[in-house]
Amino acid sequence: MKWIILGIFAFLILATFLVSLTRQKEIAAQPPVFMTGSPGAEMTERLEAFGKWQAARGGNEVNLRLDAVNSGMNKVIMQGVSGMAADILQANGSADLGYFSSIGLLTDLGPFASKGNYTPERFFPAIRGEMMVDGIQFGCPVSIYLLVTYINRDTFENLGLEVPPAQMNWDEFERRGKEFVAAANKPGQRPRRFFASGVNTGAMRRSLGLDAFNETLTRCTLDDPRNARVLNLIQKWTVEDRLIPSGTDMAALVSDGDAGVFGPRLYQFKIGNIAMITGGNYLTPALRRLGNIPLSVTMPPYAEFPNAVLGAQMLALYADSKHKEAAADYLEFLQSEEFFETVLRNGDGIPTTREQAHREEYLSPPEYPNEWGCNEEIVRSVEEAGFPYTVSPFVVFGVYNRIDTAAIDRFTTGLLTAEEAGARAAEEINAEIALNIERRPALREKYDELAAIQKQIEERRARGEKVPREWIRNPFLKAYYEHKGWCE
Repeated sequence: MKWIILGIFAFLILATFLVSLTRQKEIAAQPPVFMTGSPGAEMTERLEAFGKWQAARGGNEVNLRLDAVNSGMNKVIMQGVSGMAADILQANGSADLGYFSSIGLLTDLGPFASKGNYTPERFFPAIRGEMMVDGIQFGCPVSIYLLVTYINRDTFENLGLEVPPAQMNWDEFERRGKEFVAAANKPGQRPRRFFASGVNTGAMRRSLGLDAFNETLTRCTLDDPRNARVLNLIQKWTVEDRLIPSGTDMAALVSDGDAGVFGPRLYQFKIGNIAMITGGNYLTPALRRLGNIPLSVTMPPYAEFPNAVLGAQMLALYADSKHKEAAADYLEFLQSEEFFETVLRNGDGIPTTREQAHREEYLSPPEYPNEWGCNEEIVRSVEEAGFPYTVSPFVVFGVYNRIDTAAIDRFTTGLLTAEEAGARAAEEINAEIALNIERRPALREKYDELAAIQKQIEERRARGEKVPREWIRNPFLKAYYEHKGWCE
């Protein structure tokens, strides 16, 4: 009897193996569907979960493969215009979708989204605009990230200091920062321990009501004096108050630890040389690898209007894909419980729907009690104070971001004053706008229409009058005008 039972058991194992092998051969026999993206344990887990989800549904299974080699924006463009791009393209919100769609690389997802349950109204209001370009849905969100500041609670408590709250205005940030630097460093010596790794320039500008572009997105406004005020304050916190490490300070912090691509900064955060680290909640997997650091979060310091920058990782379908129906299966999978479970396990993004983001297992992950409270504050901020990067249809996001960053770098290194840096950035970005509307006549009509509206907005504001809400095309400034009561 024993040998009969063992024989049956061996037969079942062999049968299971043969079925699995047959299934793998069947999948491999399907035409490959390629998706751009970065390799890693999280991606591997998601692809495996996708396979199980397909098998449970029955029918033909998609032979989905990761194309990590051609994931950069320049490579996507080169492959796309030559008709050889991956079937599924990764994009960073409307910043990428706007450009990809303008050169004809993307498929209108409308019909697929209705079938697969990923139309805009399903998701957080803050990211609905990130999926769209000129009223057409080109993107399906994978996850949301919010640029916050993580706090190592132990670092403060070990010094007998109060852990910073979830929000701080500029004065409180500076006061607490000075208190920390004084307590953590030896008197009279160059500071080796710092309050924060950095601050978000864009969020600080917005806290004064200033964005990179005006209300109609027709002109860069970084030559505004408020930009200089922000740059000078950050420089003060870095050079004079020593709340933030300079580049030289970071180089001097010897790190024998590692946390993946974020490396030394996170290790210095773990051991307490940097008390708070600024970055997106995409840092969570790396933080978990460092151990059970007691964490809380605080939003970017603000002057008047609390806010935080958010983004959404998107997937889009390549316009010339020969496998759109098969590729769309993966976008439908992103709405499944199986996909949500991978988000819970990895913690590398905010769920894209309110229902999922408010689930207890996300807000208080059972295996990570050291994180409890962080996700709750992050979700609250997404709903109340999260705003995407501003994207103008008249200049490529990557170009304007590079110009702005270069001007800030020149200021930081002493080559320009804060006022000169803002003026230089505005001049160069506005020159790019002028060049684009000259090269692309189709943009000229749209630009002229919005420029005329901008003139009316400025005239009304000069007279202290309210502005029709629909005139404002900049999503952040629309919210700011509503906050100030300037809309009618």
